[in-house]
Amino acid sequence: MKLDIDYLRDVMIAIEEAPFPVTAQFSLAGLIEHSPKLKSHSMEETYFVVIQLKEAGFVHADIDPQIYGTMIGQLKFQGNEFLNNIRYDDIWSKVKSSVAEVGGTASIGVLSSLAQAAMTKYFGLG
Repeated sequence: MKLDIDYLRDVMIAIEEAPFPVTAQFSLAGLIEHSPKLKSHSMEETYFVVIQLKEAGFVHADIDPQIYGTMIGQLKFQGNEFLNNIRYDDIWSKVKSSVAEVGGTASIGVLSSLAQAAMTKYFGLG
């Protein structure tokens, strides 16, 4: 399955905005239920994105081979840093534009580096 970077961002925002206590975990279905943006995607696509986020070290999650058994916690420090760098639409557009210039795909690590560079430039620090 191809990773949709816009959907990755939407999932991260949904995790951050989920109406659950910081110490709680919630189901994949519960995450989708509480986010209008996620409802237009399949459970499998959301599951895939959560796996990618966990493997990148961006989110606490207990991945279950049975999709409905997957439990999601809060974003980790690295996940919060990445999301803070891509939260604003103008920065996110610049990151996506940079990716498009080189063929349209990039790893999460590269996206994170591009986002950090864009934010640094935005604040006049680089």
